Parts: sequence; structure tokens; C-alpha cells
Amino acid sequence: MNVAEVGTDTGTLTSVTLALPGSEDSSLDQEDAAIRERIDELGKFIGTEDPKKTLLMAPKEDRAIIAELFKIKAYLLKELADNEKKKDEMLMAQSKELSKIKLRARKTTHAGVTINIGDRSITLNKAEQASKFHWDAEQCGIAITGL
Repeated sequence: MNVAEVGTDTGTLTSVTLALPGSEDSSLDQEDAAIRERIDELGKFIGTEDPKKTLLMAPKEDRAIIAELFKIKAYLLKELADNEKKKDEMLMAQSKELSKIKLRARKTTHAGVTINIGDRSITLNKAEQASKFHWDAEQCGIAITGL
């Protein structure tokens, strides 16, 4: 996006958001929360101790069911790990796409302006002249460079 100026010098707060379509998908985060909730519920029954220790301390008649609960917990922990891997892959792809987004201000970007790119934001403390705001994949954040 190319603009002449961003914000004003009258103290009006200005916020510019540059985002990718569909980048607000939080379905994996919601799934993670549900999985963590199920793990917490299991923890009420089987605790957080070492599974072997818990099984040895349990009455013999309860060991089979406790073992099954530990299997369920292991499955849920694997699901969490798989979701983290998916999120990492999505973030890598998103970072590559975000690096294509740029805001070029030919003149002044005034102090107090907030620039949002992806899930990061930067608020200027001082005015910037002839600046480009873009995603820096290495820093995983917003970079400001001169035009």
C-alpha cells in the first residue's frame, strides 16, 4: 500500500492494519483448549505423577481402567503435539505471505500511529519521514526502513 501520509499532527490516534485474508483462523487454538481441558479432567482421576508409580499404588481392580486413562492422555498429548506442528507450519507459510505486505509512506508517518501487521503492532513514538513498514521474517515482527 502506497500513501502520502499516515496520521495527523493534531494528536488524533490512527491505526493501520495490514492482514492476510483468513489469517484469523483460531480453530486449532480452540481445539487445543478443548484437548487441554480433557487432559485436566483426566488429571483429576489419574493425577500428574509418573504413570508407573500411579499404577503400582492403585488397587489391583482399578489398574486396568487407570491404564486406559493413561492411554487416552497419551493420545491427547500426541494430538496437542500434532496441532503445534500444524500451527508452526501455518506460521511459516503466513510469515512468508506477510513479507509481501508493505506500507510505504512517501511523506510523514506521525507519532502515535499504530501499524499492525499480522499479530504484531508497533506504535511510533516519533514521526518517521519517507518510510516503509514491512514484515521482517527473521525478527518475526515489523521493520521500519527508509524509502
